[in-house]
Amino acid sequence: MQSLEPQFIFGDCSQGVVNNVKYNLAQPNSVDLGVNIVFDENLGEATIRRGTTIIGAALHASSNAIQGIFQFTNSSGSISRLLATVDNGSNNVTYYWNGTIWTAGLTTDTRSLPTRFEQFLNYVVRVNGTDSVVSSADGASWTQNTPLDDSNFPNGKFVLVYKDQMTVAGRGSKPDSLFVSSVPNATGTAISWSTGDREIVVNPEDGQNITGLAKIAGLELIFKDRSMFTWNNHSTQADSLVDVGCSSQESVVRCGNVVSFFNPKGVWITTGGQPILISRRIQKWIDGMSASFYDNVGSYGDAEHLYTSLGTCTVDGTSYTGVVSRYSLNTKEWAIFSYAHQFRAFTLFVDSATEKIVGGDSLNTVYQVESSSLTDNTTLISFEIKTHDLVFGSRGILKQISERAMAYGKDVVNGIIQVKIDEKDWITLGVLNKNIEEFLINQTLEGHYFKFRVVGASSTVRGRFLGLELPRVTLLDYSA
Repeated sequence: MQSLEPQFIFGDCSQGVVNNVKYNLAQPNSVDLGVNIVFDENLGEATIRRGTTIIGAALHASSNAIQGIFQFTNSSGSISRLLATVDNGSNNVTYYWNGTIWTAGLTTDTRSLPTRFEQFLNYVVRVNGTDSVVSSADGASWTQNTPLDDSNFPNGKFVLVYKDQMTVAGRGSKPDSLFVSSVPNATGTAISWSTGDREIVVNPEDGQNITGLAKIAGLELIFKDRSMFTWNNHSTQADSLVDVGCSSQESVVRCGNVVSFFNPKGVWITTGGQPILISRRIQKWIDGMSASFYDNVGSYGDAEHLYTSLGTCTVDGTSYTGVVSRYSLNTKEWAIFSYAHQFRAFTLFVDSATEKIVGGDSLNTVYQVESSSLTDNTTLISFEIKTHDLVFGSRGILKQISERAMAYGKDVVNGIIQVKIDEKDWITLGVLNKNIEEFLINQTLEGHYFKFRVVGASSTVRGRFLGLELPRVTLLDYSA
């Protein structure tokens, strides 16, 4: 028999969550499962994520989803309003947040339609592909205004400002066309949709429809279900780039120097060229989500992180609700969050010079994400981290763990430490409630491969789990 040097587990989790990889190929500083845990705040440590805080109150009593969310700010900064559209059971209603309460502004839109906004020339425009296009100079009062030529504005589903022009796609009668406005007039106060405008037809009648727009590196990206095109504002037609498409406009987001988007294969990024699938490490979460949520995936991105909502996911036989994946652009690691809310759309909200991530959920409510709260708007944050299979050198050699296990943390409350041997049930070693805990092992832990996990729920602290140490691991002999 041979005793190994003390084994340190969860001592370095800087690679984050890595799934669908053979046990002996998994990075030792990664975890097989991590829910509501971040690994890049204190690099390598497992830290409970931040919570959420409600913005005001639910926008309406009906339990319907937020259909769109946007912050409108004029050039002088005198107006800055968070907008959110909800289905009240009869109509879509666009509310604005004045810092204290939500107030209904636009009240007569067709219900259940995804609603998008874009701002230009100090106006914010609303499109949904059905109702007449209207705009607002304050986010409160909506009508057909002259500066954006609303009366001639193409009635599309998608809108984007590109190279000092407005572009629109998703018009019902011409689902393959990109409509381009004129440039602003000599005084820079108005555009036209009847003079100086253009129509770019994008690979018509190919069995696909335009599903989203984005811009990067001087190009406009035009997504269809299973393909992506680029346009440079000079060509008479868009160029087909690759047979990789996008299922949700709300998943298209600029983060740092890349654009990210989602399709049923996962999360992609592009700099305007060949897109790269970056979600391979969390593939079991992509595979475990409901296909009915593909059209509802929403994303948020900044220079540090990319958030992508995945709805409800079933992973290793367990169902997780309100799943949001978070990719760290600097460290390239993934974290998985399970919220008490199912987010459908996100936006940046600059509130009194403070930048906030806000998301609209499936129940007519807007929340600040990554707030200072220690709960999901009073709901406890459940957490779990789990190792890959640990074989301590050889899968075929029988091993014994004996004497004791040491667990280390900071501010961890009710962190239950467990071990699974081969494919047997989980065994609880103890509960981590202080910075250093010693768990005496009163039974023989013997098997070929082991998994360890820490599970619990917190509402009082953002606990940090620093690692688990096994002072005595003994190699016995090869056995079947």
